Amino acid sequence: MKRFISLIIPLLLISLRAGAFAEDTIKHWGYGIGISPSTIIVMDKYQRGFQQDKFNFSTKAELTRQWLPDDSSAIAADYNYPSLTVGLKYSLNHGVTFHREANKMWNRREEVDYNSRLGNSVALFGSFNRPLIRNKVMEFDYSLGCGI
Repeated sequence: MKRFISLIIPLLLISLRAGAFAEDTIKHWGYGIGISPSTIIVMDKYQRGFQQDKFNFSTKAELTRQWLPDDSSAIAADYNYPSLTVGLKYSLNHGVTFHREANKMWNRREEVDYNSRLGNSVALFGSFNRPLIRNKVMEFDYSLGCGI
């Protein structure tokens, strides 16, 4: 929990300086970065027998291509000016640990004197985002994404 708070407080302080412009500043190209703290979910009793710590977080960087009404593309107009995104996500699983203890229910299970750690992972992803309803206050859309 301390790690979560230590990540959130700086992000909140950074967002206090955010502002808005009077003119429309939508561009064809955009970028984004993000940090997502999370917890591993225990799926069954077998995993519950080994799982110790569950905290992890991930960082991502992405590049977006947005079609605008100024474009002369009929396809972009038909799809309500969609966007395509490509990005890279790095998951840091250093806080996820497993430990095997002796258990009479499973006869062959013996205790070990170390903790196992879940490795980090890298994912390359892409997504297509199509707005269905867009006005000055909100946007209702869907997104299709895939990654490796």
